[in-house]
Amino acid sequence: MELEEMRKRLARLEEFNERKKSLILNTLHDLKNPLAVIKSHADLLQEKLEVLLERPEDLREMLSAIVEAADTLAKKLEDFAEIARSQPPRNDI
Repeated sequence: MELEEMRKRLARLEEFNERKKSLILNTLHDLKNPLAVIKSHADLLQEKLEVLLERPEDLREMLSAIVEAADTLAKKLEDFAEIARSQPPRNDI
């Protein structure tokens, strides 16, 4: 393999790694929001449980928000795992 071809492959691999890094960082950032929703609603449930037991509709709404945030978090984790498993194109190795 000649030097110029090796430089081009190296450049493509570096670009792939930068895109992958960027996707991972963005995904990690995106994971924080649903986690914050889960945490804040769980904290509120813990603090206001007695009051919320008397208001089942409010309790259902809070639990629904937790479930929705957990579903979002699970989806983002699946996306993150897919990114982590991604490989550079075979011809660049």
